[in-house]
Amino acid sequence: MEYYMDNYLARNIKVKDNREKLVDISKYVDVIIKKENIGKIKIKNRFVRKSVALMLKKASLSLPRNCRLIIYDGYRSLKIQTIFFERQLKSLRKRYPSWNLKKLKKEASKYVADPEGICPHKTGGAVDVSISCNGREIDFGGFNLFKEKKISLERRMNRKFLARIMEKAGFVNYPLEWWHWSYGDMYWAAVKKKKFSIYSEIK
Repeated sequence: MEYYMDNYLARNIKVKDNREKLVDISKYVDVIIKKENIGKIKIKNRFVRKSVALMLKKASLSLPRNCRLIIYDGYRSLKIQTIFFERQLKSLRKRYPSWNLKKLKKEASKYVADPEGICPHKTGGAVDVSISCNGREIDFGGFNLFKEKKISLERRMNRKFLARIMEKAGFVNYPLEWWHWSYGDMYWAAVKKKKFSIYSEIK
């Protein structure tokens, strides 16, 4: 869960940002960008660090010709991350009105990173991806793994397929989210046993 990710990384990983710029993914590789708006706010989810864009290109080249990567999320600003988190808190408050704020935040962090803590998407090094083949998205299952009781063999194999593509390109997976992949951020550094991450949060 991201709550665990937050606390673990905060204790163990230092940051030395290499000042790599954010770039538009679509200028480096042919992908499907899933556009999302929050009210009148347009989420600019097509931006990542340059190395991440090049790695996505490498991942794309490993796919069969009839398949393309789907990008759900790349860089998130503090404002967008806060909106996502507050939206999750609001939903939980309705479901658990007796819970205090600390407990609500801990539960919300299972689904959306707390903007006051470690947020991989704020670094531009994290990306949420899926795959489309022959114009249809592959069945990986839903985006709420906390409610998954059993994964079908098809979905398990599809997730392994995605993992092979992304790991070959140099990404590391956050194991509780099949769609979330990292490079250069604090989680990547922890998995790769690096002394420091190369991407800090972009203010």
